[in-house]
Amino acid sequence: MRERRAALGMSIAELAEAIQTTAARISAFEQGWTRVSGHTLVHFSLILGVGPSFFFSGYDPDGYDLDDKSEDQ
Repeated sequence: MRERRAALGMSIAELAEAIQTTAARISAFEQGWTRVSGHTLVHFSLILGVGPSFFFSGYDPDGYDLDDKSEDQ
């Protein structure tokens, strides 16, 4: 998210205003401290001009254990 926002020259505050949230929440999303819901992910993709799949580039489904319930993934 941070890379796309920066590529567009958009500040955290501008993105926060666009999706009607706080800059602190955007920062938490970008740093991975807070999970992004599907609804919010779609909202981000619309504002940032990409499809939701953009945020999964580099995702390796073979490296993810769906049975592991730990928060470290």
